[in-house]
Amino acid sequence: VNIPAEIQRTLKNPYMFGLHNYNGNQKFLILKVGSYDTTFAGMLQWETNLWQDFKELFNLPTESSTSTNVFIREVKRFQDATFNNKDSRVVKNSSGNIIFLYSIINQNTVVITTNTNTLNEIVSRINKARVVTQ
Repeated sequence: VNIPAEIQRTLKNPYMFGLHNYNGNQKFLILKVGSYDTTFAGMLQWETNLWQDFKELFNLPTESSTSTNVFIREVKRFQDATFNNKDSRVVKNSSGNIIFLYSIINQNTVVITTNTNTLNEIVSRINKARVVTQ
């Protein structure tokens, strides 16, 4: 992957890749990071390569699976969104449906997925785990 140096320096163990069973299997990746500010800037920088880096892992549409170059340009453009009170960056298809997103859900956690329901479930579970451990 073409991960920016800022994120490489702040990445921590462990990470988690998994499937959330919602309307089919929805893939997700949870990364632990050490610095929110550095991660935020690094994720914005990574957006230029994020689609390419994760297209196979998340089964994202490729140029060969689309009929026009306009769709490819539009599909890779990240936009701001909010889910479950968490700022996110999303990619929508030509129909306006979200097909790829990431969110820095707290000071130390980044979630990358293809489904907002999966993001919401991960946020909910992390919040519940935090309440139990305190």
